[in-house]
Amino acid sequence: MSTQLDELKKCIEEFASFYGDELIKKFKQNGLDAMKARMKRLNAIDKIRNEKYREENQERYQYRRNQKCTMI
Repeated sequence: MSTQLDELKKCIEEFASFYGDELIKKFKQNGLDAMKARMKRLNAIDKIRNEKYREENQERYQYRRNQKCTMI
């Protein structure tokens, strides 16, 4: 809330003075690296799932056409 901005600024300053700028930057970078690693892992899993789905259903969609029997 806007009434607590002064308290928030004070907490931020205390946090920064306790940990220091270098360690805070390291925290941020570790968090970003962890998110990137997670996204790579999830993308790899999705790719495997998509390939399996394609393999399982390839024939289903490959030969599906509107085929009408006509007598000549």
